[in-house]
Amino acid sequence: MGDPELDHQCWERPEAIRGIRPLTQANTSFPGTEVAAETAAMASASLVFKKIDKSYSNLLLEHAQQLFSFADAYRAKDLSCLKHVAELNGQQFADWGNPSWFSWDDKHPGTQQKGMPSEENLDLQMYRKTSEAIMCELLPDSPTATTSRTKGGLPRFQLYIAMDNSTVQLICAILAFHRGASIPADANTTCKDGLTWLESINSNPNVAVRAVLGGPFLNETCVDSRNNWMQAEPTTVLSLPVSSPA
Repeated sequence: MGDPELDHQCWERPEAIRGIRPLTQANTSFPGTEVAAETAAMASASLVFKKIDKSYSNLLLEHAQQLFSFADAYRAKDLSCLKHVAELNGQQFADWGNPSWFSWDDKHPGTQQKGMPSEENLDLQMYRKTSEAIMCELLPDSPTATTSRTKGGLPRFQLYIAMDNSTVQLICAILAFHRGASIPADANTTCKDGLTWLESINSNPNVAVRAVLGGPFLNETCVDSRNNWMQAEPTTVLSLPVSSPA
């Protein structure tokens, strides 16, 4: 993991970075159980390449097994070594075992809301009612099941409706918050002068092919500004809801 405080001070193409980029390493002295175990998920990628590149598939599986063995043998009781993650994200990544909060990236909400007596915590009680209500809407045979479904019976969400309507504009932001897309390939930049392209209102000189940016806020507004990272930053987590119905 890099140092976000240093990284965010610069705006350079990733292949042309000249600044210092110190890294935090997970090892036997500073174990990072979660990050090592999740990296072991490369085992799933080994299935993708199994038929087309068997040697690479076997290599992925081998490394995944090694990483999982490392994560299992050197367990971290806390991730104090990942200081920035813990501080900047409210310990949401470094405190996955805490049953008092819920996050889109949390792996325990089901266990938490079913495993603790709800009468002990009003927040848990409300969360449980909400989660059960959502599940009842999704289950087709539930008396409160949503009637908005595809022909095959899948729940029909707003995204599906929008894609069916060719007049609906799905594009929100064009000026992607992306270093590689915003800086010309032949530009000779340093850490600070690259910020000129961050603040520019001109179109990206490099097209971020198939990048998925954040959508509008709850009030349906969207500010097409490259510096508006909340709505203009391409992320991998945004691609699933778009690629699935497509």
